[in-house]
Amino acid sequence: MTLCWPSKPISTPRHGTFRMMPHLFYASSVKSGVGGVSQEGERRCRHNGPSIRFPFWVKGFHLDRYRYPGFELSCDKNKQTILDLPFSVKLFVKKIDYKSQVIRLYDPDGCVPAKLPNLNLSASPFQFNEIYLGNYSLFNCSAPGRQIHDSVPCLRASAYQVYAIWSMETVDDYPLTSCIKIHDLQSVPYNIFDQRGKLQLSWSKPNCSFCEAEGKICRLKDNTTEHETECVATSKTLQVFLPPNLEAAQEGERCRHNGPSIRFPFWVKAFHPDRYRYPGQTN
Repeated sequence: MTLCWPSKPISTPRHGTFRMMPHLFYASSVKSGVGGVSQEGERRCRHNGPSIRFPFWVKGFHLDRYRYPGFELSCDKNKQTILDLPFSVKLFVKKIDYKSQVIRLYDPDGCVPAKLPNLNLSASPFQFNEIYLGNYSLFNCSAPGRQIHDSVPCLRASAYQVYAIWSMETVDDYPLTSCIKIHDLQSVPYNIFDQRGKLQLSWSKPNCSFCEAEGKICRLKDNTTEHETECVATSKTLQVFLPPNLEAAQEGERCRHNGPSIRFPFWVKAFHPDRYRYPGQTN
């Protein structure tokens, strides 16, 4: 496999005005010989970040046929991979298991339970990756010295503790004097209160696990309005890494470290957006 690395930015006059984009490493697979895309493609916010490919996509970088609703990711200024969940819940992506269709997330603040009151997975394509779910009530208790085993460690402070009480339990069984109910949580896994900063979600649609099992690529069918998917066989590939933003893309890439710099008006087929292509100068 040959690697095609971007050159370092160099000082050259800009051809037009380019908007800086979030950092994003491209690692797309391209058919050798004939050209064309065999996998549109693996992307990462950083070189060792989670692989981003169908059904996930990054706005501004993936073509429409490789975008599935609800699976948009973003890269922040620190090159972290971000998943925004309804409503206003932002979590970092640690890993995406495309064969099992599970995404592993973590809260940079180390407390997923703090995000639960705003989390509404019914408005997303995801569900908790747990079999047993339950309803819980969160109580803020100010009295010191309580011995309740259902505390939520990451929500406590010096003046109070927070407890998660299962709805099937009798509140009278707990010493909840000097306590205030602060939230009711519906259908959440109990271990979410112990894992603190970690969360696993799964998705069932689109079902691309069988494509992964066969070593094929999953993508949207052409000319479909129902978001139907298909499996496409992979081919012998040439691995290509594009630079971290579109402005850098205009300053030069190389198919090898000592190869010729490729920059405007030249462009690489299947990688540069149309507005960065000058007719007749393809590579």
